[in-house]
Amino acid sequence: AGARTAAFSTNPLISEARNFDQGFEFFRTYRWAPSGPIREDLLGWLRGIGEDRFFLYIHFTDPHAPYVPADETRSRFDLSPDGDLPVADLRQRLDGWYGGGDATSRDRLVEANRQRLDLYDAEIYEVDSVVGELLQLLDARGLGDRTILAVTSDHGEEFLEHGLVGHYNQLHRESIHVPLLLWGPGVPSGEVVDEEVENRHVAPTLLRLAGIDAPAELPGPDLTRPEERAVASARGVLAVSNKGRLASFSEREDRELGPQVVLRSEGWVLIHHMGRGPEGVGKFDRLFRIADDEGETVDLSEQYPDRVRQMRQQALGWLEAERALRPEQAPPMAETRALMRSLGYIGSDDE
Repeated sequence: AGARTAAFSTNPLISEARNFDQGFEFFRTYRWAPSGPIREDLLGWLRGIGEDRFFLYIHFTDPHAPYVPADETRSRFDLSPDGDLPVADLRQRLDGWYGGGDATSRDRLVEANRQRLDLYDAEIYEVDSVVGELLQLLDARGLGDRTILAVTSDHGEEFLEHGLVGHYNQLHRESIHVPLLLWGPGVPSGEVVDEEVENRHVAPTLLRLAGIDAPAELPGPDLTRPEERAVASARGVLAVSNKGRLASFSEREDRELGPQVVLRSEGWVLIHHMGRGPEGVGKFDRLFRIADDEGETVDLSEQYPDRVRQMRQQALGWLEAERALRPEQAPPMAETRALMRSLGYIGSDDE
């Protein structure tokens, strides 16, 4: 569409090696770099585009484990310095807890989790500061009222809400319910939207806001239009994970369950475990009602078997229909496998 294009990614999964640079004049990957060090590159590119129309994609990986904000940020929020408790591998500590380790470690786990949450919040602050500088530069150059801004995330983080930490174990609210902020010409001002939608609809929405026709292979609603958003929301929101676990911190239970799918629809949440379930159960379901249980802690699957069947059928039918559209994939490179393994997204049983 004639726009200048640039991308700055600190996530090595979003890189030239995986063809994400298609269509970009400028594409640079900073492997796991915090937002601060790439700030000048971002601002420098934006200063150099003149009056040209542009598309700028920025992929921050902070906030993200291991949660290491700058010393200046730690001092600003009076966070404890690096030490054994806050920076120890919390997942490893949890494995020890669930494996029957010293029960007196419970309080230390709770405290370590609280401190890591503080560090996570500090990294949010650091990203927010860089985004703020970008907006100030847009305003200074007279582009603020002409630029569409979208801020979102691929996932949230668990901090023991359901007995685990990180972002690839479970599909509860804390892992998949992330913000979507839209601002700029064509976006209703001051509107807060309650419907849950999917990140895949962000791209067609931005294209329409920019006056560009979305290609046929990129269908989807314009999320700024209530009538289109309502249709998408009524269909429900689907998410899938190949590595599922089920844990209870208080009861010291943690089980690997394999693939799982969640459907969030009409105020209900169904989590269907497609792999190995608890002993003697096999595949099984959990059902939650958001209005009464926003934290998704009370399983209502036995009380509402018809709803479970309907939602399970909808979720699995959706998956089957999408599989039929999936293009063939080349075997992943050894480097890709190693990276995915290091992030915890695959294990030896997936290979």
